Amino acid sequence: MKGEFSFEVSPEGIDFVSAESASLKGEGQIKRIRGSKVTIKHGAIGDLMPAMTMEYSVPDKQTLASLKKGDNVLFTLNKDLEIIDLTSQ
Repeated sequence: MKGEFSFEVSPEGIDFVSAESASLKGEGQIKRIRGSKVTIKHGAIGDLMPAMTMEYSVPDKQTLASLKKGDNVLFTLNKDLEIIDLTSQ
């Protein structure tokens, strides 16, 4: 996945992510679900992110309906680093 995503960084932080590919895939464990956000402890995602625990937005809240804390999941991120697909393993 090297080179598929790039960040533009300003003094305030990351401005946006551009992508040759529309999405990246990861796997991890749900640590918390709060409204339309989910916190996932995940392994490295290509060269974009090292392993970490991070909160992600889930635009389609229905995606979270059948999931709970502790579930191992596969997920897909869009170019805005929002989860567009989230399934239990």
